[in-house]
Amino acid sequence: MAKSQPSGVRLAFRTDATGIELDTLRSRVTSSGAPVRPDGVMELVVKGEFLGSAVTSGGNTTTIGMATGVPSQQIGPACTSSLTDLPAGVKDTEIWLPHNEVT
Repeated sequence: MAKSQPSGVRLAFRTDATGIELDTLRSRVTSSGAPVRPDGVMELVVKGEFLGSAVTSGGNTTTIGMATGVPSQQIGPACTSSLTDLPAGVKDTEIWLPHNEVT
């Protein structure tokens, strides 16, 4: 499970956009009766400087019964994350994907 989570994975590109929208579909695994893990976070870096973040939501969830080991799956919607207020002009941009869920 840990190998499928994109730890250290980023989208890197050059743009003159002042806003970016990114559609993602996450997949999570939970255990019934256990606390819900926190949502994933995408981080925006422009010209090497952290400018903000967006929390993920929706997606697919597999819940494993702690007593039985039987999984059940919920299919959910994609998440649209908006990263706005980027500086004007051409810039090197990175969006770091969440490290704690499959995206």
